[in-house]
Amino acid sequence: MALSKALEVNSTLLYMNLNNNTIGPAGAVALSKALEVNSTLNFLGLARNDIGDEGAMAVATGLEINGSIKTLLLGNNKIGVRGAAAIAKVLKQNETLRSLALVGNKIGYEGAKAIAEALKVNSTLEELKLGSNGCNFGSYSACAIAKALKVNSTIENLNLNNNGIGQAGGLAIMAEALKINQTLVELDLSCNYVGGARIQAIAKAWKLHPTLREAVLDSDDDHFW
Repeated sequence: MALSKALEVNSTLLYMNLNNNTIGPAGAVALSKALEVNSTLNFLGLARNDIGDEGAMAVATGLEINGSIKTLLLGNNKIGVRGAAAIAKVLKQNETLRSLALVGNKIGYEGAKAIAEALKVNSTLEELKLGSNGCNFGSYSACAIAKALKVNSTIENLNLNNNGIGQAGGLAIMAEALKINQTLVELDLSCNYVGGARIQAIAKAWKLHPTLREAVLDSDDDHFW
């Protein structure tokens, strides 16, 4: 991949958007090698490229060495548990990544759990987008994320929309986690059918939360500010 070869020697490029180019796993592997030596790139968009688990694992390998990427877009890439676990491993040690998008993949409960465990020790990630990861994400995944939010002190923007988390997961995130979390600013739980039973618990949690400005639950025709 010629582009990756150029990136290996480039020392000025800050922003690279390769979304929707179908580079596949092989392209991701090539880019991973470039990430290992490049020290200036801040933004890397790889959404909708069909990189799969193999590609995600390759990107994770590059990030183990790279110290400049702050924003990484990996949405809609057919990434499953193995890819999510590799990214989670990186999150445990990476100190530069600020924004990570894994929307539209199939990471499931095991992948979400791995990400949640990483959030407990990560100290730099501020934005995490895990929306539309399928019904296998569900309430158990949301509860795992909720436990992480009780410990994590950097996440400000969290997107879990369209994951089938239901009332149990929704209440775990919106009520229990927010009683302890002190940093969340924006939370998107739309299209999750959290249910009407959440209202009182959510209200109590928000009353005490010092930073939350916006929470979205559009599937129930509610938009709280």
